[in-house]
Amino acid sequence: MAIKALAWMVRTFEPPVYCYHEIVHNKIVVDRFTNRGVIFVNDISEVPRGKPIMLSAHGSAPQVFESARSRGSYMVDSVCPLVTKVHHEVRTRVGKGQKFPAVWTPGRSDLCFATTNRQASLTKIAAEVDAMVVIGSANSSNTRALERLASDVGCKRVLRVNTAAELPSDLHGTIGVTAGASAPEELVAAVIDHLAPIAGVQEVRAVNEDEYFPPPRHIRELQSAIDVAISTMCGAPASDRARYDDHSLSASTVLSAL
Repeated sequence: MAIKALAWMVRTFEPPVYCYHEIVHNKIVVDRFTNRGVIFVNDISEVPRGKPIMLSAHGSAPQVFESARSRGSYMVDSVCPLVTKVHHEVRTRVGKGQKFPAVWTPGRSDLCFATTNRQASLTKIAAEVDAMVVIGSANSSNTRALERLASDVGCKRVLRVNTAAELPSDLHGTIGVTAGASAPEELVAAVIDHLAPIAGVQEVRAVNEDEYFPPPRHIRELQSAIDVAISTMCGAPASDRARYDDHSLSASTVLSAL
């Protein structure tokens, strides 16, 4: 959701577009947006007044949200709905008077499905391969968790790479490939192509992912306003034109088209 939302802003607004913190924890994705004129900042005060700004998928504190909105910028909060769920639980428990140190380890249902699904698939194959390649950046916690899990379940050799260019030349035998939640599909495909498996590729899925998160509310509202404006200028109802189908577009597809 966040990647598609930032790509939409890049195409809609004159550069630069500002983003509070890295949009996702993946160097390749961040570099691609940087090359398209996105400026990533660690403090809202670095954003000039009136410039469009996006808040990253990892969630922002209420004071950051208010500071961004008060600068008169067009602001999009691309917080992941699963992070919003955690924020809601925090507010609920604070309202009941619960606070630190009443903290416990999150249950499986509180972890991102993109993380748990990858971990489940990795567990099925890690002990059976000669080496496991994990695609993702060093600052991605779920990527590092996949590295640790592969070792914990008995994988003989575990490597983390950002791109296919980082693969060593001495990989032999049966190779497993997995990726962090923020790694684009094109990176996975490039790694597999680089490995050039003679015996083909077997895809292992523990769970079929069919979850869909719509664009952030601010973007949906602007899209609707633009749609009305176009209808008015063209003198034709919106029903006569093809609608933008966000559901059918993956983040990787949108990113590769930038």
